[in-house]
Amino acid sequence: MRRSFAVLALLGLAATAAYALPFDWQLGFQPSASPVMDQIESFHKELLYIITAVSLFVAGLLGWVVIKFRASVNPTPSKVHHNTILEVAWTLIPVIILVVIAIPSFKLLYYEDRTQHADMTLKVTGHQWYWSYEYPDNGDFAYDSNVLSEADDVKAGKPRLHLR
Repeated sequence: MRRSFAVLALLGLAATAAYALPFDWQLGFQPSASPVMDQIESFHKELLYIITAVSLFVAGLLGWVVIKFRASVNPTPSKVHHNTILEVAWTLIPVIILVVIAIPSFKLLYYEDRTQHADMTLKVTGHQWYWSYEYPDNGDFAYDSNVLSEADDVKAGKPRLHLR
């Protein structure tokens, strides 16, 4: 009796977990609707490869150090203080990695600056407790997204925003 209940409970948990997963095992971004988002996805993928390589390299070095320099193999540790080649390497390698990341990052930043043939221009300004939206192409139409309080006269179906 207990076993069958446990099996049913585990099957129920497995079914619930599979149901809660994103649609089609989505792990990345939503489908892009612009060339800018295509560039962002490409840059994200490049960063993923770089980060994975760095992480595997560091994990490999850590494993090598733990195995090679453990106390049972090395009862008297060495007293070496400086290794110029090693110090230059662990300074230059991160600099090179950051430059490799910075170049496509700046390209993407400048690519995002101007949109060719934009259908609409929207200026969004973030304030401390609200957002301001302006449509300069549309006769300077603007509004603030201040949420009305319950005390304000809110009509059904009307927006809960103060318009300026």
